[in-house]
Amino acid sequence: MIVLLADDLTGAAEVAGVCLRFGLKTAFGINEVPDVVTNTLSTAGREGGMSAYDACVVATDSRSLDADEAARLHRNLAVAVKELKPSFVFKKTDSVLRGHVIDELMVLTEVFITGKVLLQPANPSLGRCIKSGRYEINGRPLHETSFAEDPDYPASTDSIAQLLEERRQLTTNLPVRIGAVTVEKPGIHVPDCTTVEALKTGLVPGCPGCLLAGSAAFLSACLEVCLGMHVQQVVFKQDPMKGRYLLVCGSRHTQSRAFVETAKRKGTAVVEFPDDFLQEAINTEALADWADSLVEFWNRTGQMIITLSEKPVTFSNSGGVLTRRVAAVLGRLLEQCRVDELILVGGATAWAILSYQHWHLMTPVEELAPGVVRLHIDNSPLYLTLKPGSYLWPDDLDT
Repeated sequence: MIVLLADDLTGAAEVAGVCLRFGLKTAFGINEVPDVVTNTLSTAGREGGMSAYDACVVATDSRSLDADEAARLHRNLAVAVKELKPSFVFKKTDSVLRGHVIDELMVLTEVFITGKVLLQPANPSLGRCIKSGRYEINGRPLHETSFAEDPDYPASTDSIAQLLEERRQLTTNLPVRIGAVTVEKPGIHVPDCTTVEALKTGLVPGCPGCLLAGSAAFLSACLEVCLGMHVQQVVFKQDPMKGRYLLVCGSRHTQSRAFVETAKRKGTAVVEFPDDFLQEAINTEALADWADSLVEFWNRTGQMIITLSEKPVTFSNSGGVLTRRVAAVLGRLLEQCRVDELILVGGATAWAILSYQHWHLMTPVEELAPGVVRLHIDNSPLYLTLKPGSYLWPDDLDT
């Protein structure tokens, strides 16, 4: 079995999609290894058989925690994962290195007893490249893109070394080595990468004694080179926007804004959070009443997009507060509407909604496009599609 740990929900879904692409039966858990994995491994061990799953993805929200909490969570996960005796472990990081990248890698190296990490966050197919130790997106330095306006981890530089150091809060003895790869030396190695083929730099069959971490694109390269796997022929099955769907767009990325504007022009029902509910103090009864008022509207159309206003919101912890309000509104809608497909854009919003609904176990069903993954919520008729805010929708979806 292979195990993949992620620091946010949409990143976890993205690597689950890669697993599906390679034909791997995949379990998906929140903050812990799912019971279905530990139970099937236990049964397989007693009966001398194989696990029912080829891969296990564990999603966390450690990017929103402080460094100590993020490190503690990953240490506990690593201990649990080590007991599974996986054949391969991969740490999914943000492709532009938001979050506690160094701090989380540090504790994983301690648990898995290795001083070497090959970290490749680049994704050249999306124009996200590392050149001479500097990160660029479609030729523009990272700090000159919309990631400079990220509310939690604004990019102030395109230097990989500076980004990692600025966001490191805990003490580590692992040096960061940029550029040429000599993985036999201790440290966190981040090679340059400007092509899809360059994702394989530093990889060897098995990659013994080295922790692998980075983007979903890098995971794909790892599965090919390290484990000898091949992409399987996958048939696109279900367009989640063909039926009765609710889409919640919590991302403010330019790609997400463009999608919402296009939907409006096509006549899709788009509902924006009223300004009254974007303030620090609100009337919670009024918020519930507004949510209830959307029920009849949704029942007339069977399709709706809910989005936050583009107006800046600046009160303390506004991101967390607003995502919880979105989750509460969606909760009332799901109680009163027969929704078949729930589509969530943006990792923070998706996490708030899953937490509010107490959804802890899902089964990845299909990868609609890189990063756009459809899952079935266990013990529910509902299907869930997750998408990072900065990624494109697949061309064959009815968007």
